[in-house]
Amino acid sequence: MRIRLFALALAALASLTIFGSHGAQAQGTPLFAVLNGVNECNGMAVPNPLTCRVGDTDGYGSATILFTAATQLCFGITVDNIGNVTAAHIHTGSPGVNGPIIVNLSPPAGVGNPRAWAGCVAVAAATANAIKANPTAFYVNVHTTGAPAPAFPNGAIRGQLF
Repeated sequence: MRIRLFALALAALASLTIFGSHGAQAQGTPLFAVLNGVNECNGMAVPNPLTCRVGDTDGYGSATILFTAATQLCFGITVDNIGNVTAAHIHTGSPGVNGPIIVNLSPPAGVGNPRAWAGCVAVAAATANAIKANPTAFYVNVHTTGAPAPAFPNGAIRGQLF
């Protein structure tokens, strides 16, 4: 419970970072995700058995998502207790269901291994509208390399948007 509250506080802080660094006016309500390795799954429910709890189970983080224009998505992500971040994305998929990547949220190249980063990306209007209409049908996923922890190239921590 303490980790969840900490992650939510970091998500709120990340949303302030988005507004402070980009000066954009928000359109709608910010979305959040509490990220942890317990939410990570591999395989597909059909026809293969789905196995969950396969991420970095002591890793955690948070993500804040905000649409600052009809087709612009801004984000802030914080992570802790995981290996070096290689990528982050928004995927389609309900809890426990893996889905395709629809938005890239990766940290900027050439800045080392950040534990927090923010940015804005262009998205298709249909993608933005789908996320806004049903955020819990999407999840944020952060991938890592093996240093300093075990590698989780398919995802170290994950959380549903809400």
